[in-house]
This record gives sequence, structure tokens and C-alpha cells, in this order.
Amino acid sequence: MKVGLLVNVNNHTVDPATLAAAVEAAGFESLWVGDHPAIPYETDAPMQGSGGEIPEAYAHVSDPFVALSFAAAATSTLKLGTGACIVTARHPVHTALQVSTLDHFSGGRLLFGVGCGWLPEELALFGVDYPRRLAQAREHVEAMRALWSDPEQPFDGEWTSFPRLKLNPRPAQAGGPDVLLGTWGERAPARVAEWADGWLPMLVSPDELAAAMERLREECELRGRDPERIEVTLFEYDPGGDRDACQEFLARYAESGADRVVVIEGLGDHMGAHEWGSWGPDDFREQLSGVAARFL
Repeated sequence: MKVGLLVNVNNHTVDPATLAAAVEAAGFESLWVGDHPAIPYETDAPMQGSGGEIPEAYAHVSDPFVALSFAAAATSTLKLGTGACIVTARHPVHTALQVSTLDHFSGGRLLFGVGCGWLPEELALFGVDYPRRLAQAREHVEAMRALWSDPEQPFDGEWTSFPRLKLNPRPAQAGGPDVLLGTWGERAPARVAEWADGWLPMLVSPDELAAAMERLREECELRGRDPERIEVTLFEYDPGGDRDACQEFLARYAESGADRVVVIEGLGDHMGAHEWGSWGPDDFREQLSGVAARFL
């Protein structure tokens, strides 16, 4: 089982370079950061998973590519993950270059998790076609894959089009990094089987994941894909407890089909929690040591 951490680095936490070096030294496989480009003061949509107000933490999310570039420069083996980049809120040509640059200079260590976004007021700032945001995300990914594979071919889509382009540096991973889709719900296994290289389910029980994995296998077989080639990365809040409890936590998800578990730290213990300023410069090493002792 691969074990990673997601930490919401911001102006109140330890910097991403110092954090990443310590996370790598502790023995974690990967470090992940989130993505929320802008949170309006006024929102009508409730917080997903809680139904309450949007937590202040969502207004303290650093740019993932800048944060992971700091992390890459301070490490040599640690995988670097976006969990998940809201690709609909970014122009695919610009995102393709950011991804390619980070992957190139990190030596192919980028884990490119993507999502379509869920907060209408945030996505409206970027002209996202909200009712069709999943289709728009898929097209943006197709455009990026085209640029990573052969930028000399023009692209003509519904939401984005461009002529032959020069895009350098090229990604270290041939054809670009795998695209790991953050999605859940009844249609999620089909979406992953249709166009993703990997899956990022979040906040689901081991039993729910096991049932979804069975559907994923069925959807892959319908499309002639090998389900074993789809890497599954499960995101869940730190459950607390002692080492035995945390090892059992990992084992249950491994049995359910997860290849990697990413433990969410510094954002409370549930979706909608208002904690966001922990993992500070003076105390993060003690927190990291405690997490490593329980999960590694």
C-alpha cells in the first residue's frame, strides 16, 4: 500500500519546500495539495458533505503548481500530487505547460489529479459551463494530452481550439503524466473507464469502495480496458487512533481495491471543518512524526 499525505499549505503553515523534504525523509510515498483558484465572499451553494457554509480553509489554498514546484526542488524521490486540479477553471494550454514544466524538472514525479469543480460561484468566475462541467473537463484533458503527445497537431473542440503549437519543455513522462480523475457517484466508474488513467475517490467507506471497484471492473471490460492498469488513490481524513487502528484502516482499503491511501491532514477531521492553520513552522515536525509513526 502506497501512503501519501495531503496538507493544505498556505501563509500560516510551514512552507512547501520544508514540508516536502520532511515528508520524504519520514518515508511517505507522495505529498498532495488541493486547488481552489478563488472563493467569492458571497456564495449560495452549501458546502458539499456538510450542507453548511464554505469553510474559511477554502480561501487559504495555494496555487498547486507553485507549491509543488517548491516541493520538487527540495526532494528527489517524493511523488507530487494535485488533489485535485480544477481543470475547467484553467485554460488547457496554460495548464498543459505548467504540468509539463513541473513533470520535466521533477524527473517525472507528478501525479496529475484532476476534477471539474463543484462550487458554482467559483466556476462562474472562469466561464465554466457548469451544467456540462464534466464534459468540459474531459475535453480540457484531451487537449492537454494532445499537446503532451504531439503539439504540432491542431485541436478543435467545443470549449477550446488551437492551431499547431510549440510546447516546451516536454514532460518527463512520455505522453504526459497519467490523468487521475476525482469523481464519485453512480456514474464515476464509467467515467474513469471511459477516459481516465486513474481514479481519486474521496471520503468513501471500504465497503463502498469495494462495490465501486466491482463496477469499475465491469465498465473496463465493456471497453476492453484492463482494470488492473487503473491506479486507485483513496483520500480520507486522518481517522486518529493508535498505530494498530491506523494499520487496520489502511488494510481495509487495500482489501477493497485501493492502491494508495492519501491521509488528509491540517483540515480538521471531516468535510466542512474550519481548521486550516495547523501544521505551522514551529509544530509541523511533531505532527508529521506522529502521523508517520501510526501510518508507516
